[in-house]
Amino acid sequence: RIVPNPASSMVTITIPDGMVGSLLTITDVTGRKVAQQQLNTSTLQVPVETLANGVYTVTVLTQQKSVTRKLLISR
Repeated sequence: RIVPNPASSMVTITIPDGMVGSLLTITDVTGRKVAQQQLNTSTLQVPVETLANGVYTVTVLTQQKSVTRKLLISR
């Protein structure tokens, strides 16, 4: 879960407890990685004020599966 979406400065990403320890990656529409972080808790606040307006892909990757969501940055 990503809130707020669309976002302007900060997003809160919430994952199920079973996905703690997974890898979070945010990519832009060209596929360029703009952020990457290990998820050590089920809730993470990610600053996005440095990202340009547009659509981004948020992927949470575990050894068993990956979950992908869209994130819209709009100011």
